[in-house]
Amino acid sequence: MSAAYRHTQVGHGFLAVTAVVGTVSALAAARSPGSAGPWLGIGIAAACAVLFSSLTVTVDGERLAWRFGAGLIRGAVELRQVVDFRPVRNSPLHGWGIRRFPDGRIYNVSGLDAVEVLLHGGRRIRLGTDQPQELVRALRARTTSVAAAPMPDA
Repeated sequence: MSAAYRHTQVGHGFLAVTAVVGTVSALAAARSPGSAGPWLGIGIAAACAVLFSSLTVTVDGERLAWRFGAGLIRGAVELRQVVDFRPVRNSPLHGWGIRRFPDGRIYNVSGLDAVEVLLHGGRRIRLGTDQPQELVRALRARTTSVAAAPMPDA
């Protein structure tokens, strides 16, 4: 079945930070050709850019899936496991990347907006997105097990 929803959010701020780190490391490598440290900085910046430059979220007939960058870091849940969902606003302290919070994890590349998904067993997933209402609409259209009661606050 084709995806009901597919959106990729680019982490422009994250890419800018990795570009600065890479540039500073390249300048340091040019000044100290024998030193391995600057080359390590370039490698880490490049790897982070490839791994975490974007977040793609997909909702199809059976799954909610997400993947960072080139797709090496990914996750998915069956829609039948979804109990509830809602748009939320993350704290700036949550940052970018993959973070833990009470009862769950946050996956984010930019901004503070996200959709929190409550799963059977109480686990929560927050997917950062610049399209929270569109993602909620796609989840609503593809889930039948969503409870009528509002999701309890974490």
